[in-house]
Amino acid sequence: MGTGDNSMTVLDWDGTYQGVIRCADCEGIQLVIKLNTDLTYSLQMKYLGKDGKVFESSGTLKWNK
Repeated sequence: MGTGDNSMTVLDWDGTYQGVIRCADCEGIQLVIKLNTDLTYSLQMKYLGKDGKVFESSGTLKWNK
């Protein structure tokens, strides 16, 4: 590795990730997050077993050294 190499430059971290996490009052929360190489993200959350509404947010990432 060169001196400029770090986990942000040597790993394939960008992409779309999804899964279901626990929820206290529903069947689970379905999450879909898209991480972009320009350090932006978009997040979608859907509470399973509820009204089906999808909550969306987006923003920028900060990479910790």
